[in-house]
Amino acid sequence: MGLPQKYLTIAEELEKKILSHKLKEFPDYCQLTEKFNITRRTAGKIVALLKKKGLIAYQPGIGNRLSLVKNNIYDHNKKKIIIAISPVRDYTMQSLFYNNELLRGLSEYCIKNQLLLRIYSTDNLAAHPGLFSRETINRVLGIFYNPHHYAFDKKIIDIIKKNSLPAVSNIFCREKSLVVSTVSYQEQDVLCILHKNVNPQIPVYLVSLRDKKEPWIRKREILFGAYFRERGTVIRLKKKLSVADCNMNKFIRIGYITAKKLYDEMRFPCAIIGINDAVARGVMKYLLKRKIKIPETASIAGIDCNILITRDLISSVEINRFRMGYEAARLLHKKNREMKTRAFQVKVPVVFKKGITG
Repeated sequence: MGLPQKYLTIAEELEKKILSHKLKEFPDYCQLTEKFNITRRTAGKIVALLKKKGLIAYQPGIGNRLSLVKNNIYDHNKKKIIIAISPVRDYTMQSLFYNNELLRGLSEYCIKNQLLLRIYSTDNLAAHPGLFSRETINRVLGIFYNPHHYAFDKKIIDIIKKNSLPAVSNIFCREKSLVVSTVSYQEQDVLCILHKNVNPQIPVYLVSLRDKKEPWIRKREILFGAYFRERGTVIRLKKKLSVADCNMNKFIRIGYITAKKLYDEMRFPCAIIGINDAVARGVMKYLLKRKIKIPETASIAGIDCNILITRDLISSVEINRFRMGYEAARLLHKKNREMKTRAFQVKVPVVFKKGITG
């Protein structure tokens, strides 16, 4: 049997270095020809073979780079795992956007730190019986849980308890028997930053919603009253509604109708804050119909900075859910052991994004 062709030997050597993470950057054609004393044609054969195996990929304007996909799944049986659980099935477009940002942050940290991220919904956990097997559980750093409407699912509580896993959530856990860390923002910071950015000389209206099942609404109303005092007024429709059943368009409609019904009670010039971005957009829509000058006569701001709604036009308080996901993964990775007995609280700062609405 003849000796293997030179390009096969070199390709095999490079493959071993890539898979063992000893090669940080893939050499260009000039570097290959100089290092291995080969022709450019032979270098081309090596590159083609490694591309075929999925170890490198061409990026326009950059050249051949190590394949992220191959690098990240290699040796996955040894890598540490972070499990993310979200109730994906029940999401509206708005909450799906928030959930995706959380998962994007988790994913970014895992890629940077050579961790595996496994994402499940609360509905399909039963379809993965081996998820918490003895072999796997030793590699699991912990669980990130994004509950649906502030309620911790009993199935998730049981999983965390049974497997003694570190857990972190973007919602404060009221289950006293669980040690769950929190990575979130403070509602107080949201109203504080709005207070700093609203004209102190004019009346301020908070266009809110009537739903006692959503604690964040009541909390924002209370803080609004504390910050804006005599010049602040909460306005909402008398009709009760279920926020859980509202999609983006329904929130916009609520903002529009509320502004329409309570328009005569408003004193202009004024500042109007929507309980979320969609409500703020609905208010803006109605005021523009009434030919109110924005922001000269009425400035408008929302909360959440959802680009799908604000379109960078409506001023809003940005709640950085990408950062929440990133910090949650960091917490599970760096404070893994301590989290079993101690609940950490990581606060993500909020930012006021000024648009053309004032």
